Amino acid sequence: MPASINDLPYELLSQILENVICFNVEQNSRRTYGFDMELHAPPDPDVRMQRLLKGLMTPDSVRWTASNTIRRVNSRWHDLALKYSFRDLYVLSWRGSEKHMLSGVVRTTSLEHLSLSTFSDSSTFLSKTASLLENHPTLSSYIRRIWFDGYYEAKESAMIFGILRQCKKLEDLLIPWTTLRHGTVAGWSSLFGTNAAGPCVTSLEIRAMNLPKRSPAMKKENHFGNNALESTSVDFNNLACLRLFGNSKFMTITDKDLMAIARTASNLRELHVSNAASLGPKGIGALIRSSRLSLEVLELDGSSQMEPEEPEQPNSYSHLRLPRLIAQCPLLRRLRLQSVHTCRDIFACDDVAWSGKVQICLGVTSYFQVPQPDEDTTILYQVLDQARCFMDSRTRSDKNFVDIEIFTSGFIFEPGCALVHGDFPTTHAVRGPWLVKKKESYRNSQMNGYVSAFPFCITEDEFRDGLIKGYVWI
Repeated sequence: MPASINDLPYELLSQILENVICFNVEQNSRRTYGFDMELHAPPDPDVRMQRLLKGLMTPDSVRWTASNTIRRVNSRWHDLALKYSFRDLYVLSWRGSEKHMLSGVVRTTSLEHLSLSTFSDSSTFLSKTASLLENHPTLSSYIRRIWFDGYYEAKESAMIFGILRQCKKLEDLLIPWTTLRHGTVAGWSSLFGTNAAGPCVTSLEIRAMNLPKRSPAMKKENHFGNNALESTSVDFNNLACLRLFGNSKFMTITDKDLMAIARTASNLRELHVSNAASLGPKGIGALIRSSRLSLEVLELDGSSQMEPEEPEQPNSYSHLRLPRLIAQCPLLRRLRLQSVHTCRDIFACDDVAWSGKVQICLGVTSYFQVPQPDEDTTILYQVLDQARCFMDSRTRSDKNFVDIEIFTSGFIFEPGCALVHGDFPTTHAVRGPWLVKKKESYRNSQMNGYVSAFPFCITEDEFRDGLIKGYVWI
């Protein structure tokens, strides 16, 4: 039996200390506080300072504070605490950009100085992070996920790739969209390709946003692109998850960029595209086609990927071909679409290759209003009938079994049993009671990682009657 906790095996001691840090994270405060005071002219020496809630701390700051006591025990515990604290790193531009006055000099400061704020370079935290990892290479080996946010200038993109080159075991990366333009072939190939010092990054998230006209990133020296993604040295073959969020009018992400990624990204398991109005079916279709045999999760939400292409464009993926590409993904398990019309086009294909359990989430669209007449509910019920026929045809032909669930507006539609799961009202103040035979349902929703219970279920005909009369809506 070990004489002390330090005699335990490394794996066991590491798990124990990680559990302790997780407990401290739950117990410690996750918010930052500041001070404020009422200003008088002339200043009142008896005015009292007030403690104000400022905001949430970032997860890496919370973990660093929670592991403070463990780092002070001995060198072994210190290394284990660092390994846990530096697992995820958030490099945000506004951290450290504002310097508040010391509370001890507030009383001796004149009124005009109390209304001033002093600012430092917004890239200070980025440069300090690069210096820290360069001087302590061991810390960079602990990093598994890193998030850069707020750095859009070319010089900042260069510092970002300098930091990434030092992270030899990086797995998950979140970067601004401007790095697609400012990054060099050497920088991108060090993450994806032949020049990678360690295992290639498996998860990439690119976020875009509209910048104000006075943003430093809008200067002329930042308006250039290196076209690094088109180089043969950049290879996305090991990339398993790609997320594209947001839209920007400055150095916009286009279908050409997605086609450059799709050239080598043949093993994607997850593809998420959200609120990207600049991306169309040509780029989205190229990614789906290249990873058709491995794609398991596909989320297309709030973008223009379903709009038709111009017919004169060669090799374009029209809004009719994109549903066919989705239908030919044999490993697809979760599908999110903004429009129910696209789902109808998918089931209209005669070569749907799905198997096993498939969850389809339909976003709220403007097609349905309250109260909802028959012509507005026809599309949804047409999709349910198509899914039911597809499942029955698989059963009769002794092919791979298919179980389809459709999620929308807090309800689960189960076409195989013609049931709808959800929390349904029993009465209405104007229309009186809704006469339905509700049954208890212990169905749980696990869509998008969230688990919620659905207490009741009714038939599809009863749900349609509720839609028409305005008792429920989607």
